[in-house]
Amino acid sequence: GVVTSDADGSGRPTVKDKFGKERSKSKAVNFGIIYGMGAASLAETVNVSKQEAKELIKLWLATKPEVQRWIQQIERTGKQDQTAVSILGRVRHLPLLKSPPSRASVTPEDVCRYQAKSLRAAVNFAIQGSAADIVMAAMLRLWRDERLRSLGFKVVMQIHDEFVLEGPEEYGTEAANAMREVMMRPFQTYNPSFEFKTPLEVDVGVGKSFGSAKC
Repeated sequence: GVVTSDADGSGRPTVKDKFGKERSKSKAVNFGIIYGMGAASLAETVNVSKQEAKELIKLWLATKPEVQRWIQQIERTGKQDQTAVSILGRVRHLPLLKSPPSRASVTPEDVCRYQAKSLRAAVNFAIQGSAADIVMAAMLRLWRDERLRSLGFKVVMQIHDEFVLEGPEEYGTEAANAMREVMMRPFQTYNPSFEFKTPLEVDVGVGKSFGSAKC
C-alpha cells in the first residue's frame, strides 16, 4: 500500500506507522555510528550480536567514506587542540585529551576510556553544536523578519528544529514562503556570503492548528 513520509491529512499510514520498529533501528544505527557508538552498545540497542554490530559499523563506514574522513578530522583536531568547534565557532574544551586525571586510583584503562569519551564528545559537539547554531540563528531571523511582521505573523513556539508561527489566515501561504526563505539561509544576518555546501531543506505547512499544519 501507499505510505507517506509524514502525516499529510490523507489518512494514509505514515512510514512511522507502518515501519516503526525498522525506523527506530535505522535511527539508532545512523545516529549511533556517527556519534561514535561502539559495537557493544550498538549490539544492545538494535538487539544483534556484537560481531554483527561490528560488521554493521564496518559496512556503514565503508559506504560513507567521507563521513569517516570527517570524523577522523574532528578527532585529530580534538587531540591536537583539546577542543571541538561548532559551525559558528563556539568552542567546547576537552582537557582530558591532553591531561587525563592523575589520581592514583585512575588506571590506564580509565585513561583510555576518558579519552575515548572525549573524542566522542568532540564529534557530538561538532554535529549537535552546529545544529543548535543553525536553529538559534534561524529563530532570531524569524523573530526579526520584517516581512513576517508586516503580514502579522510572530513566532509562538519552537520544538527542536521546528518553529510555529501564528498570524492571519489569509496571509498563511505568503508567510510560509517567507519563512522557508529565512530558514534556508539562517546565517545571512551575520555572514551574508555564507553558503552551505549542501542546501538546507525546509518543509513548511499551513493550517488552523499545529497538527494540521505539520508537514
